[in-house]
Amino acid sequence: MNVSSTVPVSVVIPTYNRANIVSEAIDSVLAQTYKNYEIIVVDDGSEDDTKTVLKKKFGGQIKYIYQAKKGVSAARNSGIRAAKYNLIAFLDSDDLWLSNKLEMQVPVMLDSNVVLSYTNWIYKDNSKTNAFSEIGLNPEQQVTIIEHPMNLVAQAGKMGILIQTCICRKEVLYRIGLFDERMKIAEDTRAIYRLAMEGKFAAISESLLLRDPPSTDNHLTKANSLEYLIKHTNAAVEILMESYAHSIKDNIYTQTLLRNKLSFFLSNQAKYCAQLGDFRLSRRKALESLAFLPRRKTALKALLTLICPQAVYYFKKRRN
Repeated sequence: MNVSSTVPVSVVIPTYNRANIVSEAIDSVLAQTYKNYEIIVVDDGSEDDTKTVLKKKFGGQIKYIYQAKKGVSAARNSGIRAAKYNLIAFLDSDDLWLSNKLEMQVPVMLDSNVVLSYTNWIYKDNSKTNAFSEIGLNPEQQVTIIEHPMNLVAQAGKMGILIQTCICRKEVLYRIGLFDERMKIAEDTRAIYRLAMEGKFAAISESLLLRDPPSTDNHLTKANSLEYLIKHTNAAVEILMESYAHSIKDNIYTQTLLRNKLSFFLSNQAKYCAQLGDFRLSRRKALESLAFLPRRKTALKALLTLICPQAVYYFKKRRN
């Protein structure tokens, strides 16, 4: 018997008002070639007929939990607390797993030093065929053990890890305080950064998740407004400040990556404050960005905002 097949997994699926599509996500778990799992669906205050649809179609095949609407972090946390098993896999209710995902991923977690494993992914409409390659993640082998995951997540640009591709250890999730229920944006990013301080990551180069394209109406978060950009940037600064504060135990390279990324988001904060006409706060954020010794492009942006935030304000006004 394959040793990994004896390792059970708790699959946590948060959902909200997705009666029309959550069944597809559950079906993709039931279609797994790896069969040692439980499915926990946490309904975060749905006002549609999600409960009726799921009860009729799946019955006792899933554990259904309903809670008053608290947000996706609280929903995931409820699923983690209800989980019977130590390995926790996450899936969003608008995405799908390929049938061999758990079979590929669970054996990686037999290494107790690996606190998180994740996989490559593609969009359902094939508009993105290799997410890893687009952001510079090209594992040369099927499974790559990442000894220093903070160096990965702190690199410039996107880190390429989707929580819905991840398997984590329950005791480590408890150690990092689970998902931050205060955060409505980037709560998964905070968890991944915290997990990066706890042990090794493992990357699987095969695309094992089909993600809903951002152009569809299924996404609850709309990332095309200034309000969203400000909230996302504020969350990023909070996450990076925490990580930088803990990086004293890391090497200079890790600290430099975090400092560069932090200065970049602080300069964005300065820009958005200027666009809103808060020039005093804009200058303060620009100074904070410069204090972290940013790279040239970020430094120039911060300096411009520091010297003349009004120019940023009027430029934004003219574009609108």
